Amino acid sequence: MGDGVKIKTRQIDESMKRLLRLDTELNAAMDKALKKSSDEFVDLAKQLAPKDQGDLAGSITARKQTGGQATFKDNKYSKGNLVTQTRSVSATGSWGIYALWRWTFTEFGTGKARAQPFIFPAYRLLKPRHIRRMRRVLSQSVKRVTRK
Repeated sequence: MGDGVKIKTRQIDESMKRLLRLDTELNAAMDKALKKSSDEFVDLAKQLAPKDQGDLAGSITARKQTGGQATFKDNKYSKGNLVTQTRSVSATGSWGIYALWRWTFTEFGTGKARAQPFIFPAYRLLKPRHIRRMRRVLSQSVKRVTRK
């Protein structure tokens, strides 16, 4: 299937800047797709969340980031030494998933409480759909720009 768009994740900032210069509607289309994916994630995570007290499931929300930067660290071994590479991307147009602070204890368990995963199962189930959705938006943008 060679009609899609492929962008290496390490070059995503540069590629997105080039696309945004060509298609001014891309930001709005990607934001709409991200919101839809975030809402789907929240709905599924709420269904999967344990209902012991009920407040954890009710606290899961999706909100648009208003500013900031996301930083990723890559740890690699090179010639026996650990090398950490840091890269940052703009997170101003992203959507974040929020929940009560204790979601990690519920998700992974503690020394006294068993794990009750609900965030990562939802993520693993919806990741392929999200990737397809975002690729579709990018492909449509490229097609729109090349038709002009």
